[in-house]
Amino acid sequence: MSKISEWPQTQKTTKKEPVAGPPPPSPAAGDEDAVSIEQLSSTTKRDAFGGSGPRFARGDFALPVVRRPTEEGPDLVIDDEADHRLSLESNAVSGTMGAVPPPRSPSSTFKTVDEAVAALEHDYGAKVDRRSFSLEELSRVHESLALVPKKDRAALQGVEFVREHEAPAEVQEKRKDGGTVAGAFFDGTNLDHDGKRARGPHIAFYDTAFPSTKNNAEDRRLSQSVVLHEAAHAIDRRAAGDAKAEFALAQYARKEADAEATERRGPFTRSLDAYRAVDQNEPKSRAFSDASEGWLKAHNALIVANDPIALARAQAGLAKATKARDAALARLPDGHVKEMAQNLAEKQDALAAPETRAAQARVAEEAAVKMLRPLVAVAKNADDNAVIAAETKTVVSFANAVTTQVTGYGGDGPDENFAEAYALYRRDPKLLEETNSPAFLYMKKHHP
Repeated sequence: MSKISEWPQTQKTTKKEPVAGPPPPSPAAGDEDAVSIEQLSSTTKRDAFGGSGPRFARGDFALPVVRRPTEEGPDLVIDDEADHRLSLESNAVSGTMGAVPPPRSPSSTFKTVDEAVAALEHDYGAKVDRRSFSLEELSRVHESLALVPKKDRAALQGVEFVREHEAPAEVQEKRKDGGTVAGAFFDGTNLDHDGKRARGPHIAFYDTAFPSTKNNAEDRRLSQSVVLHEAAHAIDRRAAGDAKAEFALAQYARKEADAEATERRGPFTRSLDAYRAVDQNEPKSRAFSDASEGWLKAHNALIVANDPIALARAQAGLAKATKARDAALARLPDGHVKEMAQNLAEKQDALAAPETRAAQARVAEEAAVKMLRPLVAVAKNADDNAVIAAETKTVVSFANAVTTQVTGYGGDGPDENFAEAYALYRRDPKLLEETNSPAFLYMKKHHP
């Protein structure tokens, strides 16, 4: 949850048209009265994110919409200002959308779905699940992302765009204000039951993100706000999410390897004790004993290695010790002692395999945390759990610079306030400057 204290509830608003009576029911699935994005949880194993419980990939777009009868999709209540910039209200939450977009540019106008998908993948490095997107929807996504500057587009590389009818019930039911989830960014930190990344980072767009299938300027405005809001979450959290996913994958692998090593440690210890108990006065037996102790010393170096250099040295040392042990074993005369030595060597090798995997995973955990530290706001001496649970530097720096919410939904948390500011700055920087100068100055400096 947010580590930022309460947000001030003051906000500059514009004059709205009165809307008489309750809104009529929607004629089409997905055209609910309120359009918004839910806070969704992207949880991994609890211990992957510290003792305080699972982390949340919160998010996303909150755009309440007042509805009145139209031919298709929710109509938008336009204020009285000459430039027709829009302020919306529903359930005491408001959001400012900015100016109506100009006609779509030729670079975002496509003849076929395949052509639009190819452009999205080429221009922004995204992956597109083309099964459910319409041509108009893909065009809206493309024209929206055209507003994202090149330096921010790196966060979209490899992100999958998916189109679904509605958010899963467990996501939608978290909304308490009656709004409908319209889209969400998932950072891809979830693991499946096999310890693999269940799905990479992706943005899901739901029906309410696209209130019509026509090239309608006001509906495009709503879609642009959704797309840019989700892009902002990717810009904020993508790198940190990848590092957290790497940590979770390594932690899972280490725990699996540790469990296997624990099972094999008992048989190894019994075999070692049994061999030490036999008569070893014969020189060849003592040579094997010395080689076996050398193997044990190399093994101990492996299980404490926690950086790539130490790991590489430990693996090389264990390989050398194993070779020396096998040579000594080959020189033992046939008989009971050799049989016990052979049994011990087998148990050593059986233990070394999971211990090596555990060491590799442990080093990967350290590397992931090291990669994550520069991305989050955390004290230098913070432990790994604190690093994993910390907010991104982007969100914290924005919250420090911008102490008032940009829109009603911006008050839902500093990450949402950042996303709202980013989306509005990309669409209508003049309006952001007028309504929230600190947010405008922050975006001008960090995301020009």
